[in-house]
Amino acid sequence: GMGCAGSKEEAPREKVAVYAPPANAVPAYAPPAPAPAAPPAYAPNPVVAAAPPPSTSPAAKGKITAFGVHITVLRSFATDHPGITTEDFCKKFIKPETSGRLCAYIDLIRDKRTLSNKPYVAPATCFVSHAWRCKFADVVDCLVQHEAKFRDTYFWFDLLCNNQHEIDNNAKDFHWFCTTFKESIHEIGRVLIIMTPWDNPIPLRRAWCLFEMFSAVNVNADMHVGIPSSERAAFKAALDKDFRAIMEVLVKVDAANALCSQEEDRQKIFNVIRTQISGGFDTLNSTVKNHLRQWYLDMCLELAEETDDPGFLYYTGAALRDFDNAASMRVFEKCLAMYEKADDETGVANACNVLGYSYSRSGEYDKALQFYGRCLPVYLRTSNDIGAGSTYDAMGLAHKAKGSLDVALDCFGKALHHLIKGGHAAVEGIYEHQGQVYLQQNNPSLSLECHKKQLETATRTQGPGHLYTANAHGCLGEVYLAIGDKAQALQSFQTNLRLKRGLIGEMHPTTALTYGKVGQLLEETGDLAGARVHFDIAYRAAKQNWGDSDVDTVRFQRDLKRVTF
Repeated sequence: GMGCAGSKEEAPREKVAVYAPPANAVPAYAPPAPAPAAPPAYAPNPVVAAAPPPSTSPAAKGKITAFGVHITVLRSFATDHPGITTEDFCKKFIKPETSGRLCAYIDLIRDKRTLSNKPYVAPATCFVSHAWRCKFADVVDCLVQHEAKFRDTYFWFDLLCNNQHEIDNNAKDFHWFCTTFKESIHEIGRVLIIMTPWDNPIPLRRAWCLFEMFSAVNVNADMHVGIPSSERAAFKAALDKDFRAIMEVLVKVDAANALCSQEEDRQKIFNVIRTQISGGFDTLNSTVKNHLRQWYLDMCLELAEETDDPGFLYYTGAALRDFDNAASMRVFEKCLAMYEKADDETGVANACNVLGYSYSRSGEYDKALQFYGRCLPVYLRTSNDIGAGSTYDAMGLAHKAKGSLDVALDCFGKALHHLIKGGHAAVEGIYEHQGQVYLQQNNPSLSLECHKKQLETATRTQGPGHLYTANAHGCLGEVYLAIGDKAQALQSFQTNLRLKRGLIGEMHPTTALTYGKVGQLLEETGDLAGARVHFDIAYRAAKQNWGDSDVDTVRFQRDLKRVTF
């Protein structure tokens, strides 16, 4: 389960640990929205370099030299042509401008230089992977950001570097893309992938874009992600609305869902990714997620640095917690200082609440209890039963982690009282925590009673298909396992797995742990084929999320080998 069946869960119940935000209540988890309709067909970006001057022609060496353009050229284009897509810019400007010579645009500017005497055209140092249906100005904005970090970059940008009059008649076969194209990526050495919009990037939905990402991974090119500055506003709005939205974006990333206008091409691309990258789609997904995660982290920190709104800092810190707990604590501390300066008692209490949770998450339970001790009296004095209930619950978790089980049970009892008094019906998390403590105290009958209440409450308040309901099934599985009822345990874990697979995907870390549980039970019942399937998925997901050396990755790999003949 999300809290009961996983060694990776630092705090079993994140939901009830933060009941008192400054303004809006923390939204409940919702399953990912369906992907939007596929955009029009996207063609690959073949590196068909315009012919260089005869003195530098590499033809004798049998390889392509890709030339790129200076950012000055691109910046002026974006300023003069705002609001249109790259595809439209090609039709309305590039093709008419080059129609006299029927050449690539860079052939028209080879002899030009910038005001600082830099050539407009030079050997490319960065390959640009993008979708032509994106706004041209957004793509250029990403290149400007990149050039600010890597001065004097020359961008291989297919729009300008390919002869657009010949491109339709100069299609390369798939073997060319798997050989010469990849060699060109290797020669350039760096790939910039334009990810827009931030919450559902088009390149992740287009198979040819994935092939460019694959090529970068396959030849160990330096990969970077570019996201337009205009996306900052949308990103900030998402933080204000639901700070969990960011993690949900990462959970949804799955390159295996990409589309292509030609199914034959899609199958060829997928086959190459599966066979030529160690780990196949898992490795590609992990690589893309790491780059997106870093952008999200950087953006949260930038926004936190700029704002003077402690309420926004509260949500930013909550979002950061999914990526970097230490960074989120720094944001919460800034939030606390602002509330203290404003003499905002409620704000101080809320900031202390989340700081206590963050310290608890990092294993500093005594420090966490100090912060909970600051916010609890405020909630009690102001009759904030929801705040008091959430704090008692968090204190119970800290005492549970310290081994003070009786104190923990007392805290959970008070949490239940205040939350129900405050009108908060969704108290399944408190029953979960009580059940866990009773199981630790070797009292499985009371534990089973608590987890049955957890399931009943989650089903009634959240619905039978909700993530919290899935969690309750997993917790029941743990109790049945403890009392030796393996048939009931298997049924509970399978229900948990079915729900989580549909809600958060089979590669989610908590889903991986449940795959391992089901695999173990299937192995014990003699279903080795079923166990093998479940251990295989558990191993691949653990490797993607935690790496080769993680204790669960090693364990699942050992399990898989044991049932593989």
